[in-house]
Formats: sequence, C-alpha cells, structure tokens
Amino acid sequence: MVGDVSACELSAENRANHFAMLTQQVDLFDTSIAENLRIANPTASDEKLWEALSAVALDSWVEQLPKGLATAVGEKGQQLSGGQGRRLALARLMLCSPQVVILDEPFAGVDAATANHIASSLDKWLINRTVIFFVHQVSSLNPLPGIEYHWHLDAGKLSQCPLK
Repeated sequence: MVGDVSACELSAENRANHFAMLTQQVDLFDTSIAENLRIANPTASDEKLWEALSAVALDSWVEQLPKGLATAVGEKGQQLSGGQGRRLALARLMLCSPQVVILDEPFAGVDAATANHIASSLDKWLINRTVIFFVHQVSSLNPLPGIEYHWHLDAGKLSQCPLK
C-alpha cells in the first residue's frame, strides 16, 4: 500500500514517484556531480545538494575538488571510487521523496565510521517511509537504522529472526 492505494493500482509514473532504489550497480552519467544529483530533483538548490552530500559523507571531499559540484564524474562514474559512486547515488536518492525505499547493500565500499555516519543520516531521512534493506552479512545489521523486522534467508528458506 502507498497511502490508501494498492501499489499495483498506481500508474507507472506514480510508482516511480513513490518508490526509490539503491541497487548494487549504480547509474552515474558523464556529467557533473550537481547534474547527477539533480536527476532526482531538478529544482534542488545547491544548498540541498550539499545537505545530501553531507548525509553520505561526501561533502568535504567535493569541497576539496577544484571544480566542486561542477566536477565531472566520468562515464559510469569512472572518476570516482566504487564507494564514492554508491554514496553519490544514495545522495541522489535522498533528494527524492519516495514513500518506499529499497537499499541493497547501502554501506558497501565504506569504512565503519562512514557507515555509521550514513546510518545516522538514513535514520533521520527514513522517518515515515518504508525501507527494505538487503544485506549479505548479519554483522552488517549493526548500523541499520530503525529495523522493525529482520528476515533471514538460509538454504532457500525465509524466516523471521528476533531483533536484539
């Protein structure tokens, strides 16, 4: 359900407005950091872009770049590390206002301190949203914010696990 409407009853455009995903392979375009972020919200101010970059711990890195937000990321984000590319895609997602968010390995390619920073940002951003996290390592559950249900797939069998 999205509000009072079944998700399958929404038009394709409405579904796109209410659902957002961070997949393991992110799509970045051969344009600037700012333009890659504004794909999600074309009217976002530079201030909003900086807020999103701060949420994923990329702001200080972008500030140090000679062209800042105007820095080109290269085709498929080849000028960025894998972790930077995923975080840029996550920042872009955070500029949307989806009601349902799917995050596949949102902390891949980052160290523990950065994962905790991103988890704290997600905890605030995900208020009043439904989120589905896909993680491969149970130890990765530690930084996940606001978990109400934890399901575990083992040998093809899905079961609910108690939360600690």
